[in-house]
Amino acid sequence: MRRLPAVGDRLRELVSDRVGLSTRDGEPRFRLTRRGWVLAGLMVLLVLLGWQYGSRQINTVAVPVLAALVVGVVRVRRASCESVTLSTPPPCVPGEDRTLVVELEGRGLATVTLDVPEGVSLADGATDAETTSTLPTTVEWTIRPLSRGIYELGPLDVRIHGPLGLVERQVTRRPETELVVHPRRIDLTHPTAAKGELHTRPDVVTQEFDHIREYAPGDPLRRIDWKSSAKHDDIHVVEFSERAGEQALVIAGVAARGADDRMTSVVATLAEAALDAGIDVGVVVPDGRCPPDNGPAHRKQLLRLLARTGPSTEAEGYTVTDSIDEETDIVVDAGDPLIARGSREPTVRTAYDTYSVAELSGGSGGGDTDGEATPGDREARV
Repeated sequence: MRRLPAVGDRLRELVSDRVGLSTRDGEPRFRLTRRGWVLAGLMVLLVLLGWQYGSRQINTVAVPVLAALVVGVVRVRRASCESVTLSTPPPCVPGEDRTLVVELEGRGLATVTLDVPEGVSLADGATDAETTSTLPTTVEWTIRPLSRGIYELGPLDVRIHGPLGLVERQVTRRPETELVVHPRRIDLTHPTAAKGELHTRPDVVTQEFDHIREYAPGDPLRRIDWKSSAKHDDIHVVEFSERAGEQALVIAGVAARGADDRMTSVVATLAEAALDAGIDVGVVVPDGRCPPDNGPAHRKQLLRLLARTGPSTEAEGYTVTDSIDEETDIVVDAGDPLIARGSREPTVRTAYDTYSVAELSGGSGGGDTDGEATPGDREARV
């Protein structure tokens, strides 16, 4: 009696290997679908009834059911899915459509299902991202994020099955990707803010060295570079490029719970304006900091941080009182709980002045106007 369990396990392994129920590592090669289990149960019931009552009519019904199951197993075993590729959509802002492309190589009939996270909807109004087609094939879905965040898309569920849907096999390759949703920008109408120079004194313009050229009639004598002129036996002058302010800018943002979308919208707008002007920009927000730098890779890293950051870790009523220092040039303050309710706007503070969002945008407002994000949307920003 003690050897019966071992004998049973060995027999099950032998049967599985013979009929192809499992691979060497124990992973199922195919399985019955819900429809297949119903027909299999019906077939067993018909066989039992035929054996008890000896009715040939019952057996004639059971045989086609068995044949359908056998055909399904054969078709699934012959089918294959050699590769599954899931594209990564480019970043976007809330409400902007993106196309997700799935490419499948192989042969047979397959059903592809995408797990759409909360906070992302299908643009065509469908509730399930599922389609069935013959391999090889390309599947496209249009998705639309509802709010800012970083959303995990997938893993893809790919199942190969027979024409009647009685038997199926799970494809082990299940790719995943992500959708990065940046904060919505505001339209800057303030001339200094639009040039990325909001943090500078309006009455001070600094100059930096650009290049040396030959003297031309009318050039001021104070621009003559005597050292260079002595080397070249000709008069040379120094050219300067006029530039307001410093070449590095740090923007800090704080927000009460529910006001982080408005805060990140203003921070992203000011940061991109400065980046477009060639200024090195860094940000400090509740979820981390990004040191000052420039270039496409830095812009991508900065906006990704703003996409996932949440409210400040302080109490809801936390506001900035004295954060403008040698390490911070601009503070976007959305710490007032009234901002989350929509009755106030964030303020932008520099060392020289304080601005409202309406002053910078000409009254267009700031932040996402599509409504406050749900708790599920907050969980996506990780």
